[in-house]
Amino acid sequence: MTDSLQNLTETLQKFEIGKASFAEISKEFISFFERLNSLAEKISADNKEEYAMKLVDTLNQLAQIVTPYIEVIPLEEENLLLSLDNPSYFDVDHWKNAQEAKERLGELARRLLPFLAVVPLLEESQKSPTDKKKHLPRAPKSRWLKS
Repeated sequence: MTDSLQNLTETLQKFEIGKASFAEISKEFISFFERLNSLAEKISADNKEEYAMKLVDTLNQLAQIVTPYIEVIPLEEENLLLSLDNPSYFDVDHWKNAQEAKERLGELARRLLPFLAVVPLLEESQKSPTDKKKHLPRAPKSRWLKS
């Protein structure tokens, strides 16, 4: 997984300086998620939990890599997501490539969801019994109620 993240990082850096195309970036993202799915399909039942935790860590690393590129775009998150569905923001080739990549990435992400569904169960099972019994602090009674 680390190699795939490294390849993705390098491709993003090349794109930033004009040495990689939009198609190369989308291809690298698809390759990254295909690799995650390929590894997931090979995991034995005994190692599913461990893989799930590694997967979450890897996706967090991916978010850290991609966030600086997203932050330079002067749009709020909602508007940015809406712009990705607007063909007027892309030239014809980029639009076609973006739609194909979006479709393929969506498919790959859906295949990973069962592995990610294990994570909340793992986190819950790792909590100590005292963590489960925590109560929220009560608000102090008002003076009006005391009188």
